[in-house]
Formats: sequence, C-alpha cells, structure tokens
Amino acid sequence: KIRSDKITKSFLVTSTYTSTHLMQITQAKKDFARGTVASIVEPSAHRVAPPCEHVARGCGGCSWQHLDVAQHMEAKVAIVREALRRNGKIETLEVVAGGFVPPTASRTTLRMAVTPDGRLGFRRGGSHDVIDTPTCLVAHPML
Repeated sequence: KIRSDKITKSFLVTSTYTSTHLMQITQAKKDFARGTVASIVEPSAHRVAPPCEHVARGCGGCSWQHLDVAQHMEAKVAIVREALRRNGKIETLEVVAGGFVPPTASRTTLRMAVTPDGRLGFRRGGSHDVIDTPTCLVAHPML
C-alpha cells in the first residue's frame, strides 16, 4: 500500500512483512518511483533486531536481517505472487513454498569488494563504500 504526498516528495509504504516506512523519493518515473527509508513509522510484528553485528555498521550484504526468520518463506512466496500478478497478469496460479534453506551458514555465493587497505568486505547499503566484515553470519563456512 502506498500513500503519496506530492508536495513533500515523500510517501508511506506499508508491507505485511516489514513495517510502515516514510520514504523520500530519489527518482520518480511515470509508473514507478525509487526512494530511501527516511523513518520507520510503524514497525511490523515480524520485525526483529538484526542478528548480524555488521548491519549496524551499514553492511548491505543481507536485506532481510530485520525480518523474523519464520516469516522468510511466506514473504518470498508473496513476492513471487505479486510479481506474477503485476508483471505476468496472472491472478489464479497457486504459488507454494519449496524447500527451506537455513538462515545462517548456508549462502554459497557472495558478492564482496575490497577495502582500500586490501581486506574483503561488503558494500554499504545503497553505496559503493566497502564495510570491513571479517565474518559473515550467512556465509557457508567453506567460504
């Protein structure tokens, strides 16, 4: 759900799985807009403190750290349903959850960058800056 305030170039976004956010518009097109979160107006009941210490430092490697793990699969199914409805104009297809991946130590593909002093890290959310992250909660131990 989106409520728009064209005078201030901000809008409210409500998601079942996250929260209601006040967004500042950074790019507006005819049929979509991009923005950044200015503030959380109302946290979701499914919102949790991110379990990874690097999120507080700005690491943008994991976008769902704030969502209760028990809600991940349901949220993913909702995203697929919405994409099929919006892009494919498919309203009646049944979408069900597939397999489950553990929330930690399971990611086998990482997109990392190098800090100016040669250490590996992840990009800061919405930026090209690199956050030094010596550990990663979701990375497979063999990485």
